[in-house]
Amino acid sequence: MSIRGILFIACVAAGVASAQSPETVEQARAVFKANKAAVVTVELVIKEKMSMFGQASNESESKVSGTGTVIAADGLTVMSLTATDPNSMFANMMPAGMDDQFDMDSEVTDVKIILDDGAELPSEILLRDRDLDLAFVRPKAKPEAELAHVDLADSVDVDILDSVVILDRTGKVANRAASVVLARVASLVEKPRRFYMTDYAQSTGGLGAPAFTPEGKLVGVLMLRMIRSNDHGGGMMSALGGGMQDSMALILLPAAEVQEGASQAPPREEAKTE
Repeated sequence: MSIRGILFIACVAAGVASAQSPETVEQARAVFKANKAAVVTVELVIKEKMSMFGQASNESESKVSGTGTVIAADGLTVMSLTATDPNSMFANMMPAGMDDQFDMDSEVTDVKIILDDGAELPSEILLRDRDLDLAFVRPKAKPEAELAHVDLADSVDVDILDSVVILDRTGKVANRAASVVLARVASLVEKPRRFYMTDYAQSTGGLGAPAFTPEGKLVGVLMLRMIRSNDHGGGMMSALGGGMQDSMALILLPAAEVQEGASQAPPREEAKTE
């Protein structure tokens, strides 16, 4: 089962976004038009190795893609780390004591950012933050022109039942079209760190998608929060069944948290001039 399929099952239980006023809908359209170019597709080629119970490794190569949010003019982009390493989700579902029975390893061999106009930029992963499910990707060559991006520093907090405008990208089947949905903040979590949960329920899962207020202020980016199966007393089947809501959740990570992670990305080395 794919990550998107798992997240679809998990999100359905949350319900669908409630009705919004005509004024809010018009505001959401404006936010979509103003920011959709900053929402991109990140395509990766991943080599995977998996062995179970001491058997020989099964090797495969696959192409996966996920939504990314461009956060700097030079193309620095944030996306879900889970999307770059699908095996990590299943590793977290392993019950205690089973880790040594499964050996899963993956390597990203190619990365490219696909812009709103279809242009493809060869890229690389600069930084990974497993705690926050963040991966930062940047084009290998500095773009000739500044790319459309969101400003992480210009963000706001929201409250329970506030409306948020979530921008995403469809899959290849729909030509990676930009998409938008209106949702509401369903929960506010303060510990171990502040994040939100929304009533967003889309088959794409939403990982890496930015969320704004109807007035156009950035709120944060959707990421996946997971805990190990032994933390909630179940195994893989428990996590995939009724216990899924206890092991993983699609969360809205505040922009300030994303900015803190982005500040650790190595700066681009400018070409030296004679």
